[in-house]
Amino acid sequence: MVDWRGMLQKSLKVAWSLLSLMAIIGGALFAQFAIKTSFSSNEIFGFIGASIVIILGLAALAAVCYGVWKIISTVMLYLNNSRLKMEIERRELEDKLTRRDFGGN
Repeated sequence: MVDWRGMLQKSLKVAWSLLSLMAIIGGALFAQFAIKTSFSSNEIFGFIGASIVIILGLAALAAVCYGVWKIISTVMLYLNNSRLKMEIERRELEDKLTRRDFGGN
């Protein structure tokens, strides 16, 4: 039987990771554009315009940091779950071997 719930959870995790990766790339590109624009054309935008662009650039950098954090936390969660599954399998095997040694079922 197909585990639809597990498949849905895995696909949502993959989609979230891809979205985080797109946020990293888009945020980095926008931050680069915002910083270049604010320093190269200060006379066009004026002080207020440059300040707004710098604030948007910092927000984009925050999105980059958030995306990196989400990807790292997703990978760490996956590794932790893998380790937990291996530990459960090891204990089940120990239980089977213990039952066999003492004549249990």
